[in-house]
Amino acid sequence: DGLPDSWEMQHGLDPFSGAGDNGPGGDPDHDGMDNLAEFTAWTDPTNAASCLWLSIEMLSPDRMQVGWSAVADQNYHLEAADHSLSNGTVWSPLYFGTALSNRESVVDYIPTGVVSRCYRVRISP
Repeated sequence: DGLPDSWEMQHGLDPFSGAGDNGPGGDPDHDGMDNLAEFTAWTDPTNAASCLWLSIEMLSPDRMQVGWSAVADQNYHLEAADHSLSNGTVWSPLYFGTALSNRESVVDYIPTGVVSRCYRVRISP
């Protein structure tokens, strides 16, 4: 079904069934994210409170602290873009590394002249 059997067993899913809540399209915690999305985000498909999140705190007019939920020993990319999310948006790397805890954060220094900034966090194999 595309999900690793070890991950399915770790989260109480049946690795021999690809149907219903056990399959990649299943959503046993009813949080709107299917099992494949939960696997990709390294979240628990049986716990609706387990989610990938990103928070932004303004430290000063030119500095923001960007934090996100993480899984220790998992690799993350944090990227920023300085204009609206549309085709042609250029994402610049702010951080690439291995998480040491369940919450990671980076201070972003905003370039002069930037009036809006978008962030995204990605999980890397």
